[in-house]
Amino acid sequence: MTDKADDDALTIDFSGVKKFFGSLADKVKKPKKEESDDELSLDWGRAFAFCRNHPVMILLVVITILQFVPNAGFLPWGGLWMRLMAQDLPIVQDWATNSVYNYYRNQISGAISQQYPNLPDANKAKLIDEQLSRLLKGQENEVRTQIEGTANYLKGYFQYEANGRTFTYMPDIDPYFYLRRTERLLSEGDIADRNPEGGLWDYQQLAPDGVRVDKELHYYSLAILHKIMALISPGITPMQSVTYLPIVLVTASVVLAFLVGNRLAGPVAGIFSATMLSINSAGVGRTVWGHADTDGYNLLFPLLIVYLLIEYFEAPTVKKKVFWMGLVGFGIGLYAFSWSGYWYMFDFILAALGLYLAYVAVNAFREKRSMHAVWGAVQPVAASIGLYIGSSWVFVRLFTNVPFFLTFLSPFRFTTIKSAAHADLWPNVYTTVAELNPINVEGIINVVGGRLLFGLAILGIILLAMRRHKQPHYVQYTFLLTIWFLSTMYASTKGIRFTLLLVPAFAIAFGVCAGLALSIIKTYARKHISLPNFITIPLVMALFVMALLYSEQVQGSYGQARNSIPIVDDAWYNALTAIRDKSPENAIVNSWWDFGHHFKYFTKRGVTFDGGTQNSPMAHWIGRVLLTENEDEAVGILRMLDCGSHLKAWNALYPQTNNDTVRAVRTLYKIFPVHDKARARDILVNEQIENPDAVLDGTHCTTPPENYLIVSEDMIGKSGVWSHFGSWNFERAYVWLVLRQKPREEAVQYMMDNFNYTKQFAEQVYYDVKALPDENAANQWISPWPGYASGVAGCDFKGPQKIECGNGVQADLQRMDARVVAQGNTGIPKYLVYINETTKAVQKAEYNNSNMNIAVILIPRGNGYAAVLSSPELAASMFTRLFFMEGNGLRYFEPLTSQHQITGGDIRVYKTDWTAKEPIVISALKPKTTVNAGDRVSINYIGFLQNGTVFDASVFNWTTLKVSAKSDFSRLKTAPMTYIAGAGQTIKGFDDAVIGMNVSEVKTFNVTPEQGYGTDPTKHPLANQTLFFKVKVEEIR
Repeated sequence: MTDKADDDALTIDFSGVKKFFGSLADKVKKPKKEESDDELSLDWGRAFAFCRNHPVMILLVVITILQFVPNAGFLPWGGLWMRLMAQDLPIVQDWATNSVYNYYRNQISGAISQQYPNLPDANKAKLIDEQLSRLLKGQENEVRTQIEGTANYLKGYFQYEANGRTFTYMPDIDPYFYLRRTERLLSEGDIADRNPEGGLWDYQQLAPDGVRVDKELHYYSLAILHKIMALISPGITPMQSVTYLPIVLVTASVVLAFLVGNRLAGPVAGIFSATMLSINSAGVGRTVWGHADTDGYNLLFPLLIVYLLIEYFEAPTVKKKVFWMGLVGFGIGLYAFSWSGYWYMFDFILAALGLYLAYVAVNAFREKRSMHAVWGAVQPVAASIGLYIGSSWVFVRLFTNVPFFLTFLSPFRFTTIKSAAHADLWPNVYTTVAELNPINVEGIINVVGGRLLFGLAILGIILLAMRRHKQPHYVQYTFLLTIWFLSTMYASTKGIRFTLLLVPAFAIAFGVCAGLALSIIKTYARKHISLPNFITIPLVMALFVMALLYSEQVQGSYGQARNSIPIVDDAWYNALTAIRDKSPENAIVNSWWDFGHHFKYFTKRGVTFDGGTQNSPMAHWIGRVLLTENEDEAVGILRMLDCGSHLKAWNALYPQTNNDTVRAVRTLYKIFPVHDKARARDILVNEQIENPDAVLDGTHCTTPPENYLIVSEDMIGKSGVWSHFGSWNFERAYVWLVLRQKPREEAVQYMMDNFNYTKQFAEQVYYDVKALPDENAANQWISPWPGYASGVAGCDFKGPQKIECGNGVQADLQRMDARVVAQGNTGIPKYLVYINETTKAVQKAEYNNSNMNIAVILIPRGNGYAAVLSSPELAASMFTRLFFMEGNGLRYFEPLTSQHQITGGDIRVYKTDWTAKEPIVISALKPKTTVNAGDRVSINYIGFLQNGTVFDASVFNWTTLKVSAKSDFSRLKTAPMTYIAGAGQTIKGFDDAVIGMNVSEVKTFNVTPEQGYGTDPTKHPLANQTLFFKVKVEEIR
């Protein structure tokens, strides 16, 4: 309900509109044709009457339409317009503009540098800017055409064609999870396969075992939306249809926010509640076009449930109260059907009702001093609580299979979301999920709007509490909004993704502040300074609009929508469809879990784990596959995962180790590298495993499904995460979870007996674990966080055998020695990893005099090298060899495809061979047959003068051995010279003569002084002489 002041504000506003249009209508009422006049008068009259009788509806329509109006990136409306903008990929237009401008800038820069080689940089930059500005003005149309063409070219990488039309790939990751099952629902009538034992089963998750599937509202919402969209736009794909779901949900949420705000504090509160909900950056970022996840429900259902609850409180009769509370329970049930975290809404309403019950009891006792009076006062509230729990129980049980009592227990489980390890010692992956990164209160305030808007929202709650003096039943609304606000604030501290839950409460509190502040100011202005409402109302509303502008909420939301770009592009599509087209249906795809939903959707194949199953032992196993230096171990792990995921082997082994996780994991690592099943069985028997065959069925099955392993550019940045879980120390996890609670003597003895620690080492471990302050410190103590310290940096030759790289690496290729130079200091790495050009094998050299905990990785690139810096643990890891070294030297991994993204990243797909093949030799190491300019060539040579005197040779001790032009290289010990042909690294005549030679070819030629060292003997001892060379080409790269 609204108070009289609010009603007056609305009446005055619309009566003014009526008077204005009424006078206009009177002027128009003087027509020449009476019949037409009557019709016009009748239409206007009905319109004005409708506006007068339904002002709230008119405001609601206007405020909703405003959300589709462009806002120039800063005006406080257009929340839905911003979301829809993302489908046109506006950021690509910026890329195109920068690309074209940079092209012209480089052209101009080159010309100026050539014309004015000694011009200072500052003057040169100014001249470049001036000429570029003139060019852009003089060739405006041509430049615009180039930009549009470039933009369309770039957009093409993020678009697909279907049914003769072009669509943008759906952004984000999780929506592909729902899209896959929705397409199955549309085509086959159900979201997953029927399990023989009953229920639905998805065999593409946690493949090959699969997972149980529950029906959810989201699949049906997406399917219905596609049916509707297909009627509107025939030929539209399901992927394109579902991208509009966030728009539909946010539109409905805007309407509900207006209705809730209006109910609590009048139409102005409704306007600002709806506006804040629409433009809030914490909401826009998760409900932008294409993000067809369940996030939109976290705006819609809380607002719907609160609105229904308000209607319950306002209902005048018992029958109507029962009706509205039934709808509240129905709303809770639908929320449960759409999102498993629905319980927070149920619990906070229950807490608010409980507080109201206590408030009523205390007040009754204070006034009457009688328990009988207290009982009489609390009965209606207690009945409300009972009705609420009962209706919620009915509909939650109707829509879901979740036991209702968990609704009361879920908040306690929520507090353990960031525990370092699970009780069974396996790592807790949620500690590294970006969405679950904790955020402090100051961070939450900044995310939802800044201190000003946050302060106004808090003020709104305070003003609502003060209103109880005029309308006592508003106490329940105060409790409701306060608990809603505080509970979602607490949830937000547990993970940044939960700030979305705060948005509806924050929007309502902000709107209530606007509505109640207007009521207070309007009353004061009318009584004390005789300020009319038609001045007060616009003035107060303008102040709140200015607050929105000051907070830059719209700018933040606009930036998020404008920068939205799909993760999937043509490179990913080509890589994943290559697996689909070249593998059997039971093949399994492995990689880190982040893009698992993409993999399932485009390959139509199962995955080891994904975003729905990441918090499982698979995080350790796949992390270990990527981290280990042992190819046999990596293949053994993948074979186990393909034979029966984690559980088949684990369920057979774990009970046989007396439920000892540390021992079970240790046993598995002993048999992973052993491919011979009989030898693996002997190991298990030696480990006192009574039924080894049951274990081997899960680790060494006869015909494991085909396996495909994906490594991609994004995994470099995630290396700290997957290597952390891959290096998980189960012994330390046990010490943290169990032994730190034990007395020192008992804990030390256990470590000595079970972990084979010395007493001194066990005591030190005990002291270390006791000093850990919290779960985060424990997580870092249990396992390190190795990572790559730099991206791939190109290297330049500074001589035939020396290179300098962009990340500070300097290397001597002849001695295979490396240093890292940074800020004038020279560091000696712990390891140098490189490919031996003779054996083509990856080698790892250790420096005993290392002074930095870092490794250098040298990577062959074309005719040169690139370099990467990494933690020592990753230097020769499988990821390093699969991604950076393109599989060189590996025997169990066969390259399937390699794709390069328009944004610069690479994607490599390998098929896992269960039997060893010939080692991979990458193209950069494969010898060529003929020397061409740009090739890296290794040669042996003998240089001599016309009289036969030898002046240089690539032969050891050539002076002592009296080498001559007649010497045979094959009979001599040589040190071939390596250089880049045609790069000016040798004298020109020599360079020109070697180009065109073939491998193993021996050639003798002469070089004139002009093509050699010149004609001035003072500048070089060999100048002004014709030089003769005998050359043999040993290798070309």
